[in-house]
Amino acid sequence: ILDRGIRGLVIENATNQVEGPVPNGAGFKVRAASGISLAALARRLSFAGYSGLDWACGIPGTLGGAAVYNVGAYGSSLVDVLKGVRLVDAENGVVEMQPEDLALGYRSSAFTRGALKDHVVLSVDLALQKGDRGELRARVRELDARRLAAQPRGRNAGSMFKNPAEHPAWWLVDQVGLRGHRIGKAEISQQHTNFFLNLGGAKAVDVLALMELARSRVRERFGIELENEVAMAGEP
Repeated sequence: ILDRGIRGLVIENATNQVEGPVPNGAGFKVRAASGISLAALARRLSFAGYSGLDWACGIPGTLGGAAVYNVGAYGSSLVDVLKGVRLVDAENGVVEMQPEDLALGYRSSAFTRGALKDHVVLSVDLALQKGDRGELRARVRELDARRLAAQPRGRNAGSMFKNPAEHPAWWLVDQVGLRGHRIGKAEISQQHTNFFLNLGGAKAVDVLALMELARSRVRERFGIELENEVAMAGEP
């Protein structure tokens, strides 16, 4: 959210209903409300012995947001288990769409490209498999440990830039000498250079300045244009 905030009404989606898992063909179907925490849902299903979403056990944000951005980690993404979505808009009311209707790509979809910008995600259908509870719990613990070792604690928005095809974004930012660089109260993490930290009292303008500095240096040295993974909203 930019420094002058959002002019208008902001509605927090706190829906958290979950239906299933219920048998569906060779696997199981889960329908979950779009406002539920993705990480909480992933843990709940993994600990109950359903596989397919364990990679999301530490990803912040809601399930609806995950569908909009096709979030992913550790070589998996939501499209791998997505069965469908229920949407609503003022013109057509409630509609159901299949994954192929959403044009899902790397951290992108028909939503992010503007084709569905006036639609709101109501719920998401997932296709899961039955797994071994013990193995899934161990997998979640392993991913938790990997995340704690690789990603900084503290206030941040997660990965700032998408990974270009040539190199990971963190490597590019590190190579241009910006590890630990600060502007105001915002800092590029010493631990992981694709995470930008609020050290306390940082303004959006500080973070934006760091982002532009990283983009310009990477562009000048490597000829690569870093693309935002974090969405911006509000007035600067």
